[in-house]
Amino acid sequence: MAKIIYVSFRNTVPGSLEEKLLKICKKLEPDNITANEPKIALDGDIAHAIINPVSTIEVKDNSILM
Repeated sequence: MAKIIYVSFRNTVPGSLEEKLLKICKKLEPDNITANEPKIALDGDIAHAIINPVSTIEVKDNSILM
C-alpha cells in the first residue's frame, strides 16, 4: 500500500529536503516486502514523497490521486 508525505512551505522548498524525505521514506517502508523506490517531487513551495508507489497512482502538477 502506498503512503504519501505532502509538504507545503510559505517560501520555496529548502534544497536539502529531498534527501530528508528519502530518509523518512526508507524508515516508513514496510519490512516484510521489497518496496518500490519512493517518488519524490519538489516544485516551488510544494514537496511530496510517495512511499512504495504503484502504477495506479496519478500525479499531475501538485495533485496526487491515490
